[in-house]
Order: sequence, then structure tokens, then C-alpha cells
Amino acid sequence: MPKLSLNIRSALGCLFGAMLLISVLQGAIAYWKIGNIAIVTNNILDNTIPSVSEAHGINALIIRTRLWQFRYMTDESDTAKNESKAKTVEFAAERDKKVSAYSPSYSRGRWIWGGERSIKH
Repeated sequence: MPKLSLNIRSALGCLFGAMLLISVLQGAIAYWKIGNIAIVTNNILDNTIPSVSEAHGINALIIRTRLWQFRYMTDESDTAKNESKAKTVEFAAERDKKVSAYSPSYSRGRWIWGGERSIKH
């Protein structure tokens, strides 16, 4: 049986090749994981940010309603009070409509947001 011996040059070359192969595999896995981060980020932007925008719209309607309520309390004329009352009712109805569209429901283990911006299955 012939004796198998590797000189130091061949051994170091094989080890360097193995390290290079491991580095390439790590790079490929990292590239794949970065692609997954982009998918998750897009999912967050599509499904979470719209709910933040809807909440902002609801808060804006609440502020407008309170402003008209304050005007109702501070105005002296009946015309201004009637206008304030009408605007308060209008904004409150619009707010209630947005809140009912925004309210979450739990379905199939995921939060689904109502309205026109719902999570795609």
C-alpha cells in the first residue's frame, strides 16, 4: 500500500479552499436572509403603516370634533351654536364610520384590519 503524504503546501491549499468554500456559503446565506428582510419590510409597510395612517385620520376627526364642541360652548349667537352642533354631529358620524372600518378582528391566527386596507392572505 502506497504511503499517502501531503506536503505542507498541499495541506494549506486544501484548508484555504475549504475556508473559501465556507465563506462563500456564508455569503450566500446572508444574501438570502437579506432578501427575506426586504419581504418582511414590505409586509410591514403594506399592513402596518396603513393602520397608522387610519389612526391618524381618526385622531384628526376627534380633534375637529372637540374644536367644534369648544366653539359651541364659547359662541354666544344661536346661528354659530347651530353650525357648531351640526359640524360636531357630522365629524362624530364620520369618526364612528372610520373607527368601525378600522376595528380589528382576529381570523385564522392573524390580525385582519377591516376597511379597504386589509391584509392579503
